[in-house]
Amino acid sequence: VFNIKWSQGAERSSDDAIERKKQLTQRFLRQAMMMSAAELVADGVTPETIGWLFSYPQAFNASEMEQLRTVTENAWVELFGEGASARPKIPFVTEGEAAAAYFIYGSEGEKGGAPENLMIMLDVGGGTTDIAIWRQEQVIWRGSYRIAGGLFFTQYLANNPGLL
Repeated sequence: VFNIKWSQGAERSSDDAIERKKQLTQRFLRQAMMMSAAELVADGVTPETIGWLFSYPQAFNASEMEQLRTVTENAWVELFGEGASARPKIPFVTEGEAAAAYFIYGSEGEKGGAPENLMIMLDVGGGTTDIAIWRQEQVIWRGSYRIAGGLFFTQYLANNPGLL
């Protein structure tokens, strides 16, 4: 099983295993970008006008963040070419920041209907729960915990096999 977000002891993994993980991540990102761009182009959008934003788990350390940035930029070059005029400085934000920005500014960048004073974002994934507390459109606290949906649902399904 391949896991982009959390490896099982990446520090103990061989160099070959780490390189393989990077290659698989790059292929996945290239495919996701290609499919997204193809859908938009089919709707009449030109590739140069597509705004790209990539999010990452806030639990990523600096090394993981740099690896993600590198494989994303490599995937971009593979897909659009080295000299692609549409190549942006690819922005990266935490998953919680991306979600909060959507609620604050909406999908078109206009002011949305988010609370002006206080907002709490919970991003419950398969392996982690990220929490961000926003006050007046600024993050004032955030944390990430390795407890989430996968843990709860796996145990629940194991105790209730009749649901399967």
